[in-house]
Amino acid sequence: MAELAIPLSLLVAEKAMSLCYQRNASKDPSNNIHDDVERAWKCLRRMQAYLGDSEEIDEGSLMLQNRVAEVQSLAYEIEDALDKFISQIPHHFHSNIFSQKLHDVAHYREEKRARVELSTKIKDIEKKISSFSTLDSLLEPPSSSSTRKRDSLIHQVLEEDEIVGLEEPKERLSKQLMEEDSRLKTILVVGPGGSGKTTVVKNVFDSTMVQRFFDCHAWIDLSRPPKAEDQKAELMHLKEKRFLVVLDNVWTAQDLELITNALPRGLPGSKVIITTRNSDVASSRVESSEYIHDLSSGLSWKKGWSLLCKKAFRKTAGYCPPELEEWAKKILKRCEGLPLAISAVATLLAKKPQTPVEWKKLHESLGSEIRPDSSLSIISRVLQPSYMHLPSHLKICFLYFGMFPEDYSISRDRLIRLWLAEGFVVPGRGQTMEEAAESYLNELIGRNLVHAPTREINGRVRSCRVLNLVREFIISKAENFITVLDPNCPISTRSSEKIRRLSIQNVNINLLRGRDFSHVRTLLVFGEECSPSELDNVFKNSKFLRVLDFLGVPLKNFPDCVIGLPLLRYLCLSQTDIKSVPKFIGNLSFLQTLDLKGTQVTNLPKQIYALQDMRHLLVYSCDVTSGVAQGVQISAGNIGALSSLQKLFLIKVKKQRKVVLKALGELIALRKLGLVDLEREHGRELCCSIQKMLELSTLDVRSTSEDEYLDLDQLNFPPGPPRYLQRLCLTGRLESLPQWIPQLHSLARIALKWSKLNADVNSLEALQDLPNLVELELVGYYTGDSMKFKAKKFTKLKVLRIEQLDQLDMVVVEDGAMPELKKLTLSRCQNLKLLPYGIDRLILLEELILYDMPEEFIARLQKDSEDRYLVENLRVIKSFYSGSTGCQNLS
Repeated sequence: MAELAIPLSLLVAEKAMSLCYQRNASKDPSNNIHDDVERAWKCLRRMQAYLGDSEEIDEGSLMLQNRVAEVQSLAYEIEDALDKFISQIPHHFHSNIFSQKLHDVAHYREEKRARVELSTKIKDIEKKISSFSTLDSLLEPPSSSSTRKRDSLIHQVLEEDEIVGLEEPKERLSKQLMEEDSRLKTILVVGPGGSGKTTVVKNVFDSTMVQRFFDCHAWIDLSRPPKAEDQKAELMHLKEKRFLVVLDNVWTAQDLELITNALPRGLPGSKVIITTRNSDVASSRVESSEYIHDLSSGLSWKKGWSLLCKKAFRKTAGYCPPELEEWAKKILKRCEGLPLAISAVATLLAKKPQTPVEWKKLHESLGSEIRPDSSLSIISRVLQPSYMHLPSHLKICFLYFGMFPEDYSISRDRLIRLWLAEGFVVPGRGQTMEEAAESYLNELIGRNLVHAPTREINGRVRSCRVLNLVREFIISKAENFITVLDPNCPISTRSSEKIRRLSIQNVNINLLRGRDFSHVRTLLVFGEECSPSELDNVFKNSKFLRVLDFLGVPLKNFPDCVIGLPLLRYLCLSQTDIKSVPKFIGNLSFLQTLDLKGTQVTNLPKQIYALQDMRHLLVYSCDVTSGVAQGVQISAGNIGALSSLQKLFLIKVKKQRKVVLKALGELIALRKLGLVDLEREHGRELCCSIQKMLELSTLDVRSTSEDEYLDLDQLNFPPGPPRYLQRLCLTGRLESLPQWIPQLHSLARIALKWSKLNADVNSLEALQDLPNLVELELVGYYTGDSMKFKAKKFTKLKVLRIEQLDQLDMVVVEDGAMPELKKLTLSRCQNLKLLPYGIDRLILLEELILYDMPEEFIARLQKDSEDRYLVENLRVIKSFYSGSTGCQNLS
């Protein structure tokens, strides 16, 4: 993984060159540091090209491995030298030229010293490079004789009697192949490596029934695409026949296009089956989702257990002895339903002594067993092609998942912010870095390398993770890229290599004393309680840290070690117990993300405005009794200096509200804004600022109390509200629903809380025609006694929550209203005793969730009640009451 170090070193070099320009270093004839930095940058580019080519060479070549290690070591030396140079030059925001001049005079000597040191170091590195035979010899592309061919896909076809859990897709596929279609039909089978795609298709393809149905058959393995002329020759004989063609292991749309363009139309009933690991490659060619067989979810626990027992306990006809059941289930859990993994592990278990101690050993060593030349190397070989087909920027992002513990799901936004701070993301034209990073994530998910266990109602990824065995594969591939310390990987066994990215997982930090962490650039800590003093002792020499993540670690005080990290780009102290942010935060001039969500911080110092690279300022405290998020007070100051800010959430503007609200208008790049503690009189300034935020996608505005009005009428006037707003939350009294809401054609989610609109107001008219609204939350929204959802309105709505409408005693759903509603939540509506009239018309409704609803309402949902038939088709009906730990399942 040496080639992955180069792009990140290049990022450092580019930053150094930028600083040289800013500091006019190139104008110093006696020490032209810019030329030195540029030479280093060019050297890194050549190293990158060489290491990229080295991917194609036999990994078993010791000569190549040594050469790659030498190149990587030099790349790290260059990066270290550049980082040291950048850290020695003070970088502070100056509001005027006079203060800038004073700064230059005060720091002239230390800057000159830093330049001399860097120049000397670059020249020393150049000598090391020349000490090889020649630089060109070191960096020349690999010769064709040493170039290895890409590994072809390893097919693991299970025996006919071992297709446990794959019977359903096999039966569906067989049925679809027998259909008499008038035109050529395409069927897609998609899933990660080892999910059983080829197994299912091969069994169906070879069946006597299918063979008889078609005049001719062709199986084309695209792991090694044939030439176009060979394809035409192979497919010409299909003309004027009913044929079945399997395109197995399709990797790219281009490969698929090449084959399908050569296919004849064929007689009615002809079929094409495509198997692929990338769901984006061929889904557009399939007429209906009915003909997409997605195997990415793996086997159920029951079917996985059946497969494991069948192969591991052949001698006892699949019977698992009670003394082995505990470890068998633990091993199965780590396979996470992947048929190939279960089959391979079970085969290995069958060869092991059937004792708990031996099975425990296998469970704990499973990660090392999947490495090349080990017992379960078949798993690694199956995953290898998916990895090899990734472009470099996606390889880096994929391997980064190894930094997180087993079974760990990471939120989309947190992962994106980490990737940005690491320098992994290069935006395309017209993209922000955040948008580019999200496209990277979506592509990894589309390739079935990363899973999305939770999604938002509109399908957007909310959290993501890799399967346990995929994580083990990552760690085996990323030994020079990341270092993981956990209880299963004792610190004493780690090599003395220079660690760049360190993930500490449930390891006592005091055990790390004496280790050399001077080269660490990224530190993620999971699980262990530690004090700031312990952190300072262990990481006092880690001067070049760029990423520091302590999410959920029970820190009580802001760690002082941060003050010595001038290159820090990402600092996460979310869900810790810290209470304040020190003034020295302003010295972290490269900081992009400051995540203080869920802490006890209530104020931010004015020095925060010095952080001109800041993109994500995420702060709110949690009320201990209610658990409600509270805004953090921000000082009046030059907030407009934070011109790169993308997210500002949740901010309390208590003093000089008008001044600060007006200054917010300078943050024209904002995508997410959350403000609390607003009063009616500040509406004009707020609206004027919001109108300048043309890219704003999320707006959360909260008044000082439930009885304080929000005045947002100024958004009615040109240029109007931000046209791309997707999420809107208004908490506070409203005299009427803002007239500009119907203009928000991109709005997907809206929450209106404590609006207390009068009963004579048509409460839903302004919302009912929003074309993309999928989620609606109404809390204390309306004082009327009835609410009507009109026919053919709210056409995209999937989630509806109605809470604390105290006078409400009737909800009417007209025919055709909310045709896509899937989840309905009713909470604390004390006068609502009847089920919504027309609830049986919501044919897609799956869940009805109730909180503190009247007993009469609950009684109508009981299985023996007269209204029960109205909700008989709902999958989930649950009732919760405050103070109760459980729920009443009415399903």
